[in-house]
Amino acid sequence: PAGPTPAGTALTDHKFLVFDGRVRLVQVDTGRAGTDHRRRLYTPDWTPVDVVERVPPGPVTGPPATLARMTEVAEALGAAFDFVRVDLYDVGGTVWFGELTPYPGGGLDPFDPELDRVLGAAWTLPSRAAVRAR
Repeated sequence: PAGPTPAGTALTDHKFLVFDGRVRLVQVDTGRAGTDHRRRLYTPDWTPVDVVERVPPGPVTGPPATLARMTEVAEALGAAFDFVRVDLYDVGGTVWFGELTPYPGGGLDPFDPELDRVLGAAWTLPSRAAVRAR
């Protein structure tokens, strides 16, 4: 995003997986602009989650100073969706919005079967009748 970042400084992506307005997981991506892309997943209370993914794991880090505000923003933006990924950035203590992603990776990215089970259990899909009524 356009923002007050020092020249040459890569942003850390904070991707909030929001189900029915509630953050269930935070994906932190570093090094995306270069050749050292890394990813680490955390629960909302910032407990690291170890999973096997196509992207190598990043280091375990402390939460961003703006985590509470980021969570608040992600949950507000995600409240209208059964699932959405909300991408946010902490730039100098200010939260910047990236994008809303309804189907990360087009729904085709492979990942850990246990994580698939946990996230699938968090996802309450609308009934067929509700979908047809739209």
